Amino acid sequence: MENEEALERLPGRVSGSSIYIYLLLAAILALGFYVTVVRPFNRPDINTAPQARITKGSSADGEIFLNYPATWSQLTEGELAKYNGAFVLAIERTNPRVFLSVKTQTINAANVKLEELAGSLDRQILKTFTDAKKLSHDVITLSGKRQALRYEYSFQSASKAKVREQLVIMPADSKVYHISASAREEDFESVRGELNSMIQSFEIK
Repeated sequence: MENEEALERLPGRVSGSSIYIYLLLAAILALGFYVTVVRPFNRPDINTAPQARITKGSSADGEIFLNYPATWSQLTEGELAKYNGAFVLAIERTNPRVFLSVKTQTINAANVKLEELAGSLDRQILKTFTDAKKLSHDVITLSGKRQALRYEYSFQSASKAKVREQLVIMPADSKVYHISASAREEDFESVRGELNSMIQSFEIK
């Protein structure tokens, strides 16, 4: 599995001019591994009544908090293990099918410039995905005071489905947090409000 092998080759720490390439590869390959190898975007099947819940995933970085509604379900430790450590936590919804994941990196991110990172993403997604198209990017504030790049684009998956992805990258001292949310192109707008609320609830302690 090409994406899985690429993830395993990523180093634990980088510095200097290679920082942007490392950030992009880690973020994009984690998504690509999910979309093209593990869980193709099939049509939705079931749903449940909404009821707010909260989850936290612990990692070497401390605790990560994220609010999500009951129409979503959190992946168990066993399910996460299938991704070979690609994600700290992940949640999904089945109607429509949407996947949101959080990944962390140990990296000296003090000098990361978010606009430069966006420019690098502009170039990298065209090389990585079929029929890729950038839709937007902006800078938002998460976890109280930290700035993060929010980047949205679409592409065609290996199963020929048109997928839209919202990628949020938040540098925090010696860590970088990646939040990615993906759904079929035709389903994304129907869950945008939920995704925005969940991402805005993201907090690290």
